[in-house]
Amino acid sequence: SAEDKSISLSDYREIKVQESLQRVTSNNLPRSFSVILEDDLVEACKPGDDVAIYGFVQDRWRPVQVGGRGQTSLCLEANNVVVLNDQTVSVSPHAHDEFEQYWKDNCQTPLSARNRILASICPQLYGLYVVKLAIALILAGGVTISDEKRGIRVRSQPHLLLVGDPGTGKSFFLKYVAKMMPRAVLTTGVGSTSAGLTATAVRDGPGWILEAGALVLADEGICCIDEFNTMKNQDKACILEAMEQQTISLAKGGMLRTLQTRCSIIASANPKGVYDNEDPLTINTALSSPLLSRFDLILLTLDTQNKEWDNIAATYITEGIDLLGHGTLKKPWSIMKMRDYFMTIKSAQPEMTADAETIIKTYYSLSRRLTENSERHITVRQLESTVRLAQAHAKLCFSPHVTILDAVVAVLLMEASLNGCGKLIDKMNALHTTFAEQPEKEYEGHVHLVLDWLNLSELRDRELERIAQEYDQSKPWTENDQNEKRTMPREFKRPHTPPVCPTQSATTNNGFKLLSTQIAHQEKREEIKCNQHTEQYSTPLTVKPPVFNNHISPIDKLGPSTRVNTQILVPIDENTSYVDEQSQAKRRKLDNQPEKEVCLSTIDDIDEDDLKF
Repeated sequence: SAEDKSISLSDYREIKVQESLQRVTSNNLPRSFSVILEDDLVEACKPGDDVAIYGFVQDRWRPVQVGGRGQTSLCLEANNVVVLNDQTVSVSPHAHDEFEQYWKDNCQTPLSARNRILASICPQLYGLYVVKLAIALILAGGVTISDEKRGIRVRSQPHLLLVGDPGTGKSFFLKYVAKMMPRAVLTTGVGSTSAGLTATAVRDGPGWILEAGALVLADEGICCIDEFNTMKNQDKACILEAMEQQTISLAKGGMLRTLQTRCSIIASANPKGVYDNEDPLTINTALSSPLLSRFDLILLTLDTQNKEWDNIAATYITEGIDLLGHGTLKKPWSIMKMRDYFMTIKSAQPEMTADAETIIKTYYSLSRRLTENSERHITVRQLESTVRLAQAHAKLCFSPHVTILDAVVAVLLMEASLNGCGKLIDKMNALHTTFAEQPEKEYEGHVHLVLDWLNLSELRDRELERIAQEYDQSKPWTENDQNEKRTMPREFKRPHTPPVCPTQSATTNNGFKLLSTQIAHQEKREEIKCNQHTEQYSTPLTVKPPVFNNHISPIDKLGPSTRVNTQILVPIDENTSYVDEQSQAKRRKLDNQPEKEVCLSTIDDIDEDDLKF
């Protein structure tokens, strides 16, 4: 009877699983397989997830046409689905203890230990210290702030954009990151479309299939995009939501879905023609302002002419000499060890200290005030970027707290970036930056440079006292081997001691003139001669505040809102002829100045009559 007949209904979904990109060999396409999900397994996964599916294989008849042969296909009827997104890659069980012991052994030289990790990133490329530091912070990531009840989530994955001339190693960095990280996708802007980056709906028989793009496949990983500026404008606009909200909303084929794109983006772009420092970044890169504002760091790598740098590059290419020159004790880490380390620190959640929070807040307030009428507009995104970078540096140094060290490094990186304030370090060329010989001693100069600029003298004194007690500044990071002279040229070296002017006396006061040389805004370091003594300087990140008469020069008298170029004052004998066409040093007479008073001024404030070559 009709009452005895019963119909059982169940939820049904058919998905296609694709082979993991990390397991696909070169020149082969990833294989796919159909899987049937029923009942409670229907919503067990979403596009872009890494899954492990258990079930049994069965034959399924394809639709039979009249007069045709029957065909079957294999499919998997699942009985269990496990999502593997939150699970780390197979890391050695003793990896955490090994890395913890590594930092305990280097507790007196933490920055030297950190630089060894940085030097292991693309060790074939010489220098590029700032770029390697930025990539390490991108891989470490910040701390996610999430409140599900209020629907608030602040992203923890920072983004990086490398802008530079061809041949500066940008693509090499992207390939290295894609090879090292377990969940990474590498694509190019030339062959990428909006559907290929986000997702697309494809008709499959009577229904539709949602295929995940590069950003969805890189969820909780890294997405590397080469030739970023070659993408079409409509394709660039589609990733705005994916970069900030880290979701992609789709309405295709009658489906309304929201996919997760919780990944960091490392992109590279070539300038539009010859890079002009006078033009804004939007003109040089042909990228829109909303897109550029979503990058936490934008680093510039220009291939400017430099004789010493060209000799090093030519020597490496022709002779294949190891440019690290660190010896056996300073051998870089292998790519597997680097993968284990970054996967170990990725889940850490360091806590922000009050001192680090004060530095970040003060830097944000000062940047807003200094760029009020400038082309660069500082927004809350720069504040969040500074917080993420400080948290990432704490994770990189295996620290449970975000300290003054992490905040100072984050501020220096933001100033080196093209989307930062640009008042402390303006438009720095990251290509010619090298590792310091004594990082702990260099950090002492960074504390002076940053905290004096922010007028945080109390934090400066406290941090300097901690450095004197805990750090060992006598151990150089690099070894003095026979290849050091070739691998570490003088032009990019940090001097062991900064030049300090001797105390002037009343009898010799008129016998000296002052040479004021801009350092922070020069790509090519100038040679400063003082009584047949030559000192060479490295990147702007290694510049210490000017010192005169054993005291810090009165830079604070100009006020924190005044633009001051970091300068070094060196005495030169009046009778000594000083002619150097390459350095183009500009001298200024200061005969009328008091004996113990030194006034700093920028090159722009000097009249032509005051210049004497």
